[in-house]
Amino acid sequence: MRALVVTLLTVSGAAHADVVIASKVEKGVAIHRLSSGLGASGAKVERVWEETGKGAYAYAWGDARTLWVLRKVGDAYSIGKVVDGKAQPAVELKDLVRATPGKEIPSGYELDPELAATADGKVFVTTCLGIADAPAGDFLMHCEIGYRRVDDGSHRFTKWKPANLRDTTPPVLPEVKAPAGYAVTFEDVKGARGKVRGFVCKGPGGATLASPQPADLGGDAALFTPHAKSAAWVRTSPPIVRIELRGTSPVREKLDATVYVDGCTKFVDPPLPLRDGLWIHDGSVRRADGTVIGATPGWNVLVAP
Repeated sequence: MRALVVTLLTVSGAAHADVVIASKVEKGVAIHRLSSGLGASGAKVERVWEETGKGAYAYAWGDARTLWVLRKVGDAYSIGKVVDGKAQPAVELKDLVRATPGKEIPSGYELDPELAATADGKVFVTTCLGIADAPAGDFLMHCEIGYRRVDDGSHRFTKWKPANLRDTTPPVLPEVKAPAGYAVTFEDVKGARGKVRGFVCKGPGGATLASPQPADLGGDAALFTPHAKSAAWVRTSPPIVRIELRGTSPVREKLDATVYVDGCTKFVDPPLPLRDGLWIHDGSVRRADGTVIGATPGWNVLVAP
């Protein structure tokens, strides 16, 4: 499942402010405006800008009007911005300070620069400088990060983390009462090397999704599969439940995860709340009652102020 992150934009002074989102699309990036209108019937999805085939792969909001876009063509990187839906000329990023595979980081890693922004609109191209210490139980490779400021044109580089970096953690929907006819229970599932606490989601008409299945737990799989710990319904139409999974592997690796199930029939990306009752789910923008008002093309819908 592709990770989905949302960018919220408030237009001050408007009774029903629009929500503007940036998303990754096939071979590029797009901006859309979601209008809630004066009532639910006025809601719509409008494409503001889209660019494909020019190497755009990372993006971050600098302010309510400006999306910064990082591009890669061949081995060259460039940075540009889109202001009020109009792309400005890009600037090549020369002399990037970053780790070299086989030296500061292991061979085989391709670590492209990324973007980060602060709450007051400073924008940085971030690069991996080398391997950083990881928290206990975390066996992923973590990077020491370098920051190159680009919004003011200075391209000043620092190893110091800027203050007030925006939190890109996506918001989550609050828990609601379970929809009629739906329930989640927990039961042990036997594997080749131990049991795993699984979950069973059941709904009307025989809808059932159970995970994990015994066939998933062959060999050592049970030792590296997290246990279902809790379930919380977050929407009734469509009926969506959030399942929290927790566990630790024999090598003390944390196995924590969160999954979402739609209608007790399929796993889905996390649904994401916007504003004025609008939310995103399964590639669609919806009203509070679940009615689809339009499609949201792409994925990695970004978080901004």
